[in-house]
Parts: sequence; C-alpha cells; structure tokens
Amino acid sequence: VDLVHDEADAGRKVACPTLALWGRESFVGQNYDVLAVWRDHAVTVTGKALPSNHYVPEEAPTETVAALRGFLGS
Repeated sequence: VDLVHDEADAGRKVACPTLALWGRESFVGQNYDVLAVWRDHAVTVTGKALPSNHYVPEEAPTETVAALRGFLGS
C-alpha cells in the first residue's frame, strides 16, 4: 500500500518545516547525502547526523533532544 500512496503523492513535497536526524555510523549516514535526499521530498529541510548507529534516540538521547528542542524552538 505504501507504493500506492507514493504514486498518489508523486511530485508533491512536504510543505511544513522538516527535521531529518540520522546516525552518523549507520548505513544511511555513511552512504547517503540525507539532506539532499530529503530536499527532493520536502520544501524546507534541516538536520544532521548524530553520534549513533541505527537507533538514534536510544543511542544519542541527549543529542536527539537538543536537536528537537532547537527545531521546535523551545
């Protein structure tokens, strides 16, 4: 069903500000330009790699909270 939803949204971008967080040591962090990928799908994207692998909030909780607070403005 995800492919059907993706097809229905083809060419549309997320309009609200988007925060992307990923693990610096993860497959994604080592093999993709995450912000570039997300810019294909969202109008305004910010984010960064955090010192973790796949489980970002569990492996870097302090950094995750700091990034969320900065993004949400609190």
